[in-house]
Amino acid sequence: MLQSATNLKRSFSTKQAAEYVGCSASLLNHLRIDGYAKDGMAGPKFIRIGRSVRYLREDLDAWLEQFERFQTIAQENAANDEYPGEG
Repeated sequence: MLQSATNLKRSFSTKQAAEYVGCSASLLNHLRIDGYAKDGMAGPKFIRIGRSVRYLREDLDAWLEQFERFQTIAQENAANDEYPGEG
């Protein structure tokens, strides 16, 4: 049910946004409240409608696009070796 409804939605609750991007709602809450994670990762943009926190689909997509992509774990490990402390 969430899958078909998600395809039509423009804004998501924290729980729905977490499911959409594949992380936990607690991570999104942490990123929203503190502004960043321990590794320096910033969270996606969000909006408030009254007291409700919402994430727009385009902001979630933009947030996902910032992450480097790898085809293999070996490729990821090589990138981390190339830039120590950034992985």
